[in-house]
Amino acid sequence: MVDVIKWDQQTEDEVVFTHPNQEFQWGSQLIVDESQKAVFYRDGKAYDVLPPGRQTLTTANLPLLTSALKLVYGKSPFQCKIVFVSTRKVKGKFGTPQPIMLKISNDPQVPKFVQVGVRAFGDFWFQVADPKLFVINVVGTKPGYGAEEIRDYLNGFFLERFMDVLAQYPFDEVYTKLDDTSAQVKVKIATQLSRFGISLTDLKISGVSLRPEDEASWKEWQERLFYIKSGARSEMVLTKDMAVQSSRELAKSQGGAAMGAGIAMIPTIGMGMSQSAGQQPSGGERVLVICPSCSEKIPADSTFCPKCGKSLAPKKKGKK
Repeated sequence: MVDVIKWDQQTEDEVVFTHPNQEFQWGSQLIVDESQKAVFYRDGKAYDVLPPGRQTLTTANLPLLTSALKLVYGKSPFQCKIVFVSTRKVKGKFGTPQPIMLKISNDPQVPKFVQVGVRAFGDFWFQVADPKLFVINVVGTKPGYGAEEIRDYLNGFFLERFMDVLAQYPFDEVYTKLDDTSAQVKVKIATQLSRFGISLTDLKISGVSLRPEDEASWKEWQERLFYIKSGARSEMVLTKDMAVQSSRELAKSQGGAAMGAGIAMIPTIGMGMSQSAGQQPSGGERVLVICPSCSEKIPADSTFCPKCGKSLAPKKKGKK
């Protein structure tokens, strides 16, 4: 028989410990350390929960268990499990195993079907807020649960909710506002985790990454969104896209005799359609072109690309 019942917690990562003995006597001493609680569990059901402190097991402080046993007087033995639960905060890590499909932007000028595959990773902190609910839903009949085991157990549940919630946000917001997105996602997931008796105290998305095949598409849309958010009209954005596409075609064919191989005009914000079509801008506005070698935007009057150093002079035809 056990006279003194306690859990000498070994590490901060240990979350649950089921006492190896299951037969106790009324009058035994139960010692619950700070940041611990003790749950009395019998026949697949959790009954009483005792807080930190030194307590004597009696019918008075275990009323629910006493009712279930129906007979307990003096120091007669009784059988049950005592599950110690740590209430400390525990840190976990997460990472999405598969890309989450997010739309590029909520801007009405961006089609909703334009999406990119995104992976996210970061950290989260949790603690057991309701030991009784936690023991019923998570611990079950397992003899012990460490932080790593709990993270593994919750990983599928957590990631499924995380991916569902994150998919509601456009990538341009997630990419530029990780802290704000983390806070909003945390609130939504915390509500769902609470039914497990778990409090999600914090969540931080440390970073996001695109699928390699989506990186070029995102770069193009970044430029378009820059034009859109700078107040450019839709026809200006279209003209800019056409100019970029033309420059790529010219670069492939090594054409562009007038301005150098693969160079195309890019209208700057505020230029009218007539200017973007080839007229000289007024008021000292800057005209940009695309370098055929590195695809960077550079001044139209450049002789050499300031980025890669390639000459922009038209190539002379060689003698046949």
